[in-house]
Amino acid sequence: MPFRNSFLFHDFLLPLGIFLIGCILAWITQQWLYCALPIGLYIGLLSIHQPTLLYHIFFFSIPLSIPIYLGAASLELPDEGIAILLTLLSPFILYFNGKNKFPIFLQFPFIIVLISFLWLVLLLFTSHNTALTLKFLFAKIWYIVPMVVLTPIFLNRIQDVNSIFKLFTSATALVLTPILALFMMKGFDFAEANTVVEPFFLNHVAISSFTATSLPLIFYWYQNGSTGIYKPIALYALLLCLIAAISSYTRITWLALFALPFLAIVFKSKTFPTFFFLGIILSCLSIFYLLHHNRYLDFAPNSEQVIYHEGNLERHLEATMEFEDISGIERLYRWIAAKNSIEQHFLFGTGPNTFYNEYKKYTEEAYRTYVSENPEQSTVHNQFLLVFFEQGCIGFLLFAGLCLSLLIGTYRLYHSTSLDTFKSLLLALHLCMWMIIFHISVNDLIETDEIGFLFYFIIGLFLWCRYQIKKNTHSIIVES
Repeated sequence: MPFRNSFLFHDFLLPLGIFLIGCILAWITQQWLYCALPIGLYIGLLSIHQPTLLYHIFFFSIPLSIPIYLGAASLELPDEGIAILLTLLSPFILYFNGKNKFPIFLQFPFIIVLISFLWLVLLLFTSHNTALTLKFLFAKIWYIVPMVVLTPIFLNRIQDVNSIFKLFTSATALVLTPILALFMMKGFDFAEANTVVEPFFLNHVAISSFTATSLPLIFYWYQNGSTGIYKPIALYALLLCLIAAISSYTRITWLALFALPFLAIVFKSKTFPTFFFLGIILSCLSIFYLLHHNRYLDFAPNSEQVIYHEGNLERHLEATMEFEDISGIERLYRWIAAKNSIEQHFLFGTGPNTFYNEYKKYTEEAYRTYVSENPEQSTVHNQFLLVFFEQGCIGFLLFAGLCLSLLIGTYRLYHSTSLDTFKSLLLALHLCMWMIIFHISVNDLIETDEIGFLFYFIIGLFLWCRYQIKKNTHSIIVES
């Protein structure tokens, strides 16, 4: 049965029913592993029979996945499990389906992704902890292969993209409905923002970054792909994402949402390069000002006044403005440690996945607070600094170049095509990329499943868009 005719049962109701059975078993036994086990057999059989359908269901699983702890390690299931399965199947998928699309992988930004991966392999020989770096390297493989490599292979028409967004949007609405209902029952209490999102999201930052990043994609599907009953579903998901993003009480998300309309206007106009390079110059000047003569030490806080005002949003915002907020000061404590480490390990860094084991050697006591023991083993809270710390100068330049190439590439492709559907999709990808950049400037999210998969999906979808636009343009020229 064709995919478009079997969606309601095979591609939606059947996996949803199996997943709900797993959730019921998990609730009865209090063992969340049961959420993943009942659909394991279904996914295994599906991967052999129809890998394209497995790829589509993968997007349905992203919002619904939960962490499963296996000793000291953890795995998000079912999405990371499906990603691993797709990675294992990728040689066969590429052999049978990818021969005609090989030119896609000879261009930027895929070349940057490839060089970045090769650099990670090289860092195995310089890492301060080879075992941790090897673990990181394997995880990168099952993020990159399904999203960057297989996305252009599986997608053939714009309808395929809409099918993916249909599943992704439906799952997003499904997971946000009970979370926001529970949060509403608790009066949208600031103190409950971290607990109501479990087990699907780690904390309020995870749900806010995910919903803010998803907004442009869901809005694209609402405008261009949703029809019939799916139109109100798309609108419902949009409203849920907006409410979840705002009620998460995450300051960077508020800032990103405030900037979103402005970023869309600038993107559509010819002023994007001016604003973009002006922003880079201002950022570089700010960093230089703080680092020159260690001027950042002038902003060191009084440790007796620094506090996290749990349950009191107004005082929490006041503390932010007065430079007394504990989360902001702890970020600076780790950023300064990263800066000190970078000075000593400029070229190669300390090795991927080694930040927690290394950073305390480089901290400065002026910024130390009562939460600096870091028992949760979180990292630097800035993706760019984390990459520089762990992967050195070259790794940082590659990651920054990847982000820049996506922002500039989507802009240039948008203004070079007259195909309205692709223009709308490129706008959505561009805005998604900005939402990710906003959030990774104060968090480390590329290694999380919600943002990590979306980040690499943007790369794969951009590669596919450029390929399709060139193919359609060539067809128009030939026909004329």
